[in-house]
Amino acid sequence: MEASLKSAYVDRTVVSTDGKEIANIAKEAGADVPFLRPAELAQDLSSIFDAIVHGITWIREHENLSYDYVLLLMPTSPLRTAEDIDHILEYYFQNRKTESDTLVCVDPLPETFGWAM
Repeated sequence: MEASLKSAYVDRTVVSTDGKEIANIAKEAGADVPFLRPAELAQDLSSIFDAIVHGITWIREHENLSYDYVLLLMPTSPLRTAEDIDHILEYYFQNRKTESDTLVCVDPLPETFGWAM
């Protein structure tokens, strides 16, 4: 949340969670939590795509807002910085070929990566 809130390009940081405690922490940090995610979208095997669609749909239906771009920032990347976000957004807009292009950031594993399994 902190990196997103400090980004030069992110207009709104929305946290999707089913937990009231996480929602309160997010709000205290300055993020928006306009809804709680339904339990069926917050299970171990739930699709993140479905959670994104839920959030976009909820905001459109309840706030009459829509967005041109959505940036998914998973909490499993805690070392991400605002500079990382800004850099990748700049890269995306400089290199995309169509309006429907997407970008996923990955990092290659070393040849010996058994420890990661």
